[in-house]
Amino acid sequence: MSTTMTTVTLADLRNQPQNRPYSRSLRVKVVAVGEQRHYKDQTGDAKTCLNVGVADSTDMAKVAVYEPTKFPRFVEGNYLLIRNVITKPFGFVVTQQTRVCSSVPMPDIPVTSDSGAGSDPSPCSSGAAIEHISEITAKAACFCCWENLDGE
Repeated sequence: MSTTMTTVTLADLRNQPQNRPYSRSLRVKVVAVGEQRHYKDQTGDAKTCLNVGVADSTDMAKVAVYEPTKFPRFVEGNYLLIRNVITKPFGFVVTQQTRVCSSVPMPDIPVTSDSGAGSDPSPCSSGAAIEHISEITAKAACFCCWENLDGE
């Protein structure tokens, strides 16, 4: 019996019901990492959250990582395979049940966010794609501090 793991895109994830567990896998690139945020939960226990921006070839998303043991995986530039997230209107949440693994680079996501023409070391040959990922990186950086460039 063979098991094939299929991945979905961030655009696909946006079409899913919100505030629910989602078990299919996502392949993303970490494009921005915010500061760790400390807070107290409903019972008064001290907790930490890491805000991250991720992107794939279709979209970008905010990610709230609530499991500190998973923080080291979320480094800018890392490619990740993520499964078992909680969908949210802003993107998704990573919890203790979420599986986060390293992934190989995705050929349709540039290796760097440099938008300079001619200096593109990525496998992507389209200047428009480089411009697109630079825009995603800039927006994701704002997502990490929970600001929205569109004013929503």
